[in-house]
Amino acid sequence: MTINGTLRNARRVQPGEDPRAPCLSGEVYGDTKGRFFDGDRITTSTIVSEEGDVFKTRYSAYLVESWEDHTTEDAFMVPGMGAQPVPPPKYVPANDNVAGEWIPDCNDVMSRGVFVPFSTPTRPGDPNGCSDDLVTTIFAPLEDIVADAKREYREFIDNIWRDEPYGEHVVPPRPAFPERYGDFMQTYTGRKFWPMDPKPNEVCIRDIAHSLSLQCRYAGHCRRFYSVAEHCVHIARWLVGIAPEAALFGLLHDASEAYLIDVPRPVKPFLTGYRDAEAKVMAAVCQRFGLPLEMPAAVHEADERIIADELVNLVRMQWHARHDDPLCVPLQYWSPEEAEAQFLDTFYALGGDRVGEAG
Repeated sequence: MTINGTLRNARRVQPGEDPRAPCLSGEVYGDTKGRFFDGDRITTSTIVSEEGDVFKTRYSAYLVESWEDHTTEDAFMVPGMGAQPVPPPKYVPANDNVAGEWIPDCNDVMSRGVFVPFSTPTRPGDPNGCSDDLVTTIFAPLEDIVADAKREYREFIDNIWRDEPYGEHVVPPRPAFPERYGDFMQTYTGRKFWPMDPKPNEVCIRDIAHSLSLQCRYAGHCRRFYSVAEHCVHIARWLVGIAPEAALFGLLHDASEAYLIDVPRPVKPFLTGYRDAEAKVMAAVCQRFGLPLEMPAAVHEADERIIADELVNLVRMQWHARHDDPLCVPLQYWSPEEAEAQFLDTFYALGGDRVGEAG
């Protein structure tokens, strides 16, 4: 243990006398840190340990050469300095008109502090006579604070070079965009659409009209090209006179096929997951355009009956006899361009752009 100085006429400062207690008060000699002049009376920081007459404080270590002879009856209290001998060392009454200043005691906010006269400088180059013992005993030594800061900084740098985490708080990276189920497909208008994870705001009427106008009914096994878009237009226009509230649903009842393709009826039951995907896409379409999630009965009826009208475009077979209740709508065999235009015209005529966002 390195001895930083000796104390003469020392005494123990007990708890209640000073916030730093237990500590020592005495005249210091041979200060190795260069903070005090020989004979300066100081109050040390809190005692950490003691071995005989050697006392280790928070910031220094002192050897007590002699103890003072004053008893507690001869002492009186000085704010910020605890019980002191009579008269207290370096104490100057406030009313003797000696020039000086009051140094506040940060450990006792209720006291005036300690009065230090200007006329008795205690160290070279100090015009105010501010004693180092007062500064040191009230505030932690600056060199110790700097040393602690340097040590922590070195530990921080060492941890970085060792690629070890500094501290326990680790912020996980955030994904740039929310994850979607499945992959997206590019639509006619240049949009991204996730058929396995459809969103209403990603549905576009122009994409639906264009795609359905290029898809042929009955998987293309027709005498002439006959699009899904034309099929939907015939149903919607027929419903205008029968059930006008269901006409817009009739126009969009096959809208999911714009993203999932018109799969022939005999195949759908054997495509695992197709029905669920079709229901999800259709739900997104209905939410986009303000339609009910359940297909109206009038639309279902029209979708079944129109098959009798469309048989004229197929080679005659026996199963045709089951469809003998046509809607009596003539097929027009529109080109894809005409079918797309007719589909969009019907959509706007039915107020689809006013019910939902058309896209």
